[in-house]
Amino acid sequence: MRPTALALLLLAPVLQADGLADLRAVLKSLPARQSVKAVVDCQVWNRTGKGKQPKIVQGQARVGVEGGPGGLKLSWDKAELDRIQAATKAKDDGPQQAMAALPAEKAEAMLDSAKAMLRDLEGAVVQEDRPDVYQGKPARLLVLKLSDNDMDEEGRKHLKSFSHILSVWMGSDGAPLGLQDQMDMKGSFFLISFEAHGRTSRAFARSGDRLVTTHEESMGSGAGAGQNTEEKKVLDLRF
Repeated sequence: MRPTALALLLLAPVLQADGLADLRAVLKSLPARQSVKAVVDCQVWNRTGKGKQPKIVQGQARVGVEGGPGGLKLSWDKAELDRIQAATKAKDDGPQQAMAALPAEKAEAMLDSAKAMLRDLEGAVVQEDRPDVYQGKPARLLVLKLSDNDMDEEGRKHLKSFSHILSVWMGSDGAPLGLQDQMDMKGSFFLISFEAHGRTSRAFARSGDRLVTTHEESMGSGAGAGQNTEEKKVLDLRF
């Protein structure tokens, strides 16, 4: 082996560790102490069942969000609440599901994305760290293998395969520009096979000392016990 190749091989673990350390350092530098106020447009779509007549539900809702030293606040104006209530009375669950697509935990993660991402990075292992392009701009791509720490021991016993990969694009200042989160699993429970797949993409922006999620699109599918499910959710935040 040539000396240069040997040096690169020996340095590879250090280079990989630096990418993750750099990302964590930038996220920790965004404490999200300043106040922020925005509106989130939520769209949902899901399909359940098999055959030619699956159940399809879709809807949208608009939520006001505020975050700051005093905590988190979610709000819906009266016209929006009246619209959602009327749809529910008409047996249309779509708007109600869209309203539920932004619980407090999700709203907090959108307004303080640095804190949320730091939690996701616990136990992460670097697979790639290389130059790339994000939405036409030069970026640094960090591909990470995430752990299954969120799953209890009983759940792990039923898995045949599990993969959770997070790809993060970082700008010249090291702050995340966007990410893609892909999770796939297969398993069985009492001789019933199941599988689930999910993909989420997010775009970020800076707002004062905050990293904010401005767009999130998630898609998921699952199969098991003779049932198939598909779902899609889009959240758009604007100031």
